[in-house]
Amino acid sequence: MKNMTCVALLGLLLATAGWAAAQTAGRAEVLLEAAQKKELVSGDLNGAIRQYREIVAKYPNNRMVAAKALIRIGQCYEKMGDTESRKAYEEVLSAYADQTEAASEARSRLAALARPGSPATGAADTSTRLVWKVPNGHPSGRVSPDGRFLAFTDWDTNDLAVRDLATGRNRRITHNDPDSLEYPFNSIVSPDCKKIAYGWYNKNATYDVRIIGIEDSKPKVVLTDKAEILPLDWSPNGKQLLIGIDEQLSDGPAGLVLIDLNDGARRKVSPTWSLAAFSPDGRFIACSVEGGINLFEMATGKNLPLIQHSAKYQVLAWTLDGKYLLFRSNRSGTMDAWMVAISDGKVLGAPVLVKKNFEDRPVGITRAGSLYSATSRWVTDALIAEVNPATGQVVTPVQPASRQWIGITDFPGWSPDGRYLAYVRNGSAEQAMIIRNTDTGEERELKIRTGKINKHTPHWSAEGKSILIPAIDAGKGPSLMRIDTQSGEAIPLMPWPRIGVVEPFELSPDGNKVYFIAADPADPKRMCLRMRDLQSGQESMIHQQEGFYSFGLSPDGHWLAVKIYDLKNLTLFYYPCLRWTRPGTAQDRPAGGQRACSARLDGRWALRALRQGTPWRRREERTAVAGSLGGG
Repeated sequence: MKNMTCVALLGLLLATAGWAAAQTAGRAEVLLEAAQKKELVSGDLNGAIRQYREIVAKYPNNRMVAAKALIRIGQCYEKMGDTESRKAYEEVLSAYADQTEAASEARSRLAALARPGSPATGAADTSTRLVWKVPNGHPSGRVSPDGRFLAFTDWDTNDLAVRDLATGRNRRITHNDPDSLEYPFNSIVSPDCKKIAYGWYNKNATYDVRIIGIEDSKPKVVLTDKAEILPLDWSPNGKQLLIGIDEQLSDGPAGLVLIDLNDGARRKVSPTWSLAAFSPDGRFIACSVEGGINLFEMATGKNLPLIQHSAKYQVLAWTLDGKYLLFRSNRSGTMDAWMVAISDGKVLGAPVLVKKNFEDRPVGITRAGSLYSATSRWVTDALIAEVNPATGQVVTPVQPASRQWIGITDFPGWSPDGRYLAYVRNGSAEQAMIIRNTDTGEERELKIRTGKINKHTPHWSAEGKSILIPAIDAGKGPSLMRIDTQSGEAIPLMPWPRIGVVEPFELSPDGNKVYFIAADPADPKRMCLRMRDLQSGQESMIHQQEGFYSFGLSPDGHWLAVKIYDLKNLTLFYYPCLRWTRPGTAQDRPAGGQRACSARLDGRWALRALRQGTPWRRREERTAVAGSLGGG
């Protein structure tokens, strides 16, 4: 009690000294000091707010004092836990943006108030709370607007499911055959919390956007396309769905597209798709674009530049009142969360930093103002190990291929002479190919002068001077690229038919022929194995069979191992068998599933790696392998 008294007394002395000093100042400054005395010394917040309001009303031309008074009003309301604090700070930005110090303080306080658990939201919890530790991967869905449940993909059965956030119970909405190779993704709950829109990958290598009721069992297919399509957001009235369509593969309108759920009509929003979100009033759609963020105005169909900057931007969400937009950007060097105030489609002041190093995946904002996000702990490393040629036992500890990049390397591939290992570096850093000299351990970063590298193991040319790998060629779509291992120059060799998540391809030993999987133009449900001569450009059919989806080429180029998924018998078998001998059939259905593996093979055996915890399988001899294993 004594300490509290001393503090109060000190405040009184300071306020009295300020009062005396202000006698020679203007009337507005005197009244401001008096209002501060009522706030800080007397503790009469409501009385102080009334005095601050009188200052703003009587002396609007004394811009510095009026702006300070509004800041004090906002702080008084914050102490009271009243959301009126936002209005005071917004008034500073709209009417007194030229007052640099006050405007900066207003933006800072608005950013703090936008965080879940801030005092002015009335929430008691001001810390981040763990809601659910997802057992297998990321949730691939959104929280419902009422905060009752989370839509997610159950990767154990490849079903759409919901999790009750109060009880922790999971319930499957779909009843998929886990052996069908089909699965849902990116599920989004409707504004009325009664329906879920989600993407669906079909076994015939097409994609759907589907809608299903929470209590229904039969989904409605809204759209089917051979291009990857991704549900992004519902319109606030629930009558339209915003989706992203891969602009390089679709036969129809692509990019960011609005689908009318009544008649199926499409409306183009942006020529390229990206993360986007409806404003709560439905007037705008915030879209991430190259070099900033645009607002698509629903009434006029115009794309209005909101933020123009050379950095990368990703739209995260709008605040519930529609006055602020949250986004992620590397404008400060790292991927951080930012917030910008918006009024009538225009920016009010500069963006405010909300959180540094924000790598979380947004999972939605509830009506109560709680922001849900998912943090992935999944890591993937390219690994190297030595094995005994006679026994196949690992004789040296498995080591990461990279000494610098841990948890973000994948898809390793050996050079023909076995001296170099190339692998892809992903993560928050700029994507690049890393080439490691296995003799010296030196790692060299090779930045790819093209778009994003697809999920493939790189194949070296016979002379070891270039690498072939599918990538997104800027402005042209997926292409098979030849990348110079010294300069990083990328040259497109052929259009690339993207079929699924990871599409295997093989390069002949002389580097002149590429074997790859493509859909049969006459029947998209049937996959076929094709060969393209890179010198002449001619293609030919090698194998065609329903259920075919993977293959491998022997090191001498004489044999192909073809993997067939027999949907009738629900078995997985190889044709020919894994051993590079004569054609045959071998049923094999190991538990756990396969992961990528690369080995310096001599043509006598093939090796594949299964998920961590399952054994290595070998055929005859080998000395060194490199593979990619993921772990949670």
